[in-house]
Amino acid sequence: MLVAVDGSESSDLAVEEAIGMDENCSNLKEVYAVPVASSKDGLTHAQELVEAVCKKGLARAPHVGFHPLTLVGKHAPDMATWT
Repeated sequence: MLVAVDGSESSDLAVEEAIGMDENCSNLKEVYAVPVASSKDGLTHAQELVEAVCKKGLARAPHVGFHPLTLVGKHAPDMATWT
């Protein structure tokens, strides 16, 4: 499972849903958390949130592997343009 983490209410709800699924689903083995930020300046905070999500997930569902991903390369505005 892939979970985007940005600190928003929607992201927090998605994280809670993912952890809840992990607690109750024996088939789910891996969760990858990716930091999301609206600018490069916010990536450090987003990465800290990802680390916290993984720690929380491991505490509640120790049978699932929680993996924090680190962003490298181009940030979102360079990759996608909304019109």
